[in-house]
Amino acid sequence: MTASIAPSPDLLRRFTPAPYEAFATIGDISVQVQTNDLDIVSEMQRLCSCRTTRGSGNCLLLTVIREDGALEEEAEPTVISGWPVTTVLLGTRTVLALDTERCELLGFLSNSIPARQFAAQVLPLILDLFHQPTPLLTNKTGRSS
Repeated sequence: MTASIAPSPDLLRRFTPAPYEAFATIGDISVQVQTNDLDIVSEMQRLCSCRTTRGSGNCLLLTVIREDGALEEEAEPTVISGWPVTTVLLGTRTVLALDTERCELLGFLSNSIPARQFAAQVLPLILDLFHQPTPLLTNKTGRSS
């Protein structure tokens, strides 16, 4: 008898392609968005000062995966922060993790959040969190270094 190995599910959607890309300048930040949702790219182009190439200065890479099977729900954002990673939860189906040290965001977006809401409300929240100053690093004596 031979045992068959079933493939493990990709619960983190690590292999979900993000074929759509947009570059935008929002305030003083160059934002690059990679996503599997063309509507997000369209909304960003509509609302933001967009470019075709990456600029210099502050740059933030966003990878946003749209969850097709997610249930509809409305929720206020919950922010959990432990430097350098800040997590934004919108209900139980939308999770956005911002790594301010690496200047990257990985997010899974529920169908209940339209692209227009993402570009007009969620993205500004992320950029505000990205702008927050880094905490002072302290040594073992409690003094700032």
